[in-house]
Amino acid sequence: MVDTVSELSELSRKLNQKSDTLNEVITSTNEKLAKLKIGIEAWVSNIDESDPYNYEFEDGAGSTTVRAHDETWLGYYRFESSDNPKAGSGWELATKTVTLDAEGEIVDAGSPKPLLNRSRSTRAKAMKLIPRLLDAIKQNAEELLRSIDEAEKAAKKL
Repeated sequence: MVDTVSELSELSRKLNQKSDTLNEVITSTNEKLAKLKIGIEAWVSNIDESDPYNYEFEDGAGSTTVRAHDETWLGYYRFESSDNPKAGSGWELATKTVTLDAEGEIVDAGSPKPLLNRSRSTRAKAMKLIPRLLDAIKQNAEELLRSIDEAEKAAKKL
């Protein structure tokens, strides 16, 4: 049990200081990635996960219910100014909530939100996924390069 409010006060001061540092790291990462001008969207799971629940949606045959759960994913995403009025537009670290069925198939995906606008807990948990996200960006960039090379070869054959 907390003995005094001063204990909470000191804890709050430390948390706020660490949050400021965390925000600086996220901002710095956004700036470094923006300088690369790589412009490749990528997503990795899983920052957070909900308990399973019954998810109901409409399909061509009517209403369907499946067993599902939500996950919060970390990504690199290009926001338009209308998507993110606070941050303007451009590429930055983001999160989105994805609903997956029991087989792991996506049945719904929410709109991306800037990582800097998420809770302290989400921002902190997301940081451990940064190396995986960078790997995903690299993989997506390599796949895009291969596709462009193949398109160039096909165009030359015409």
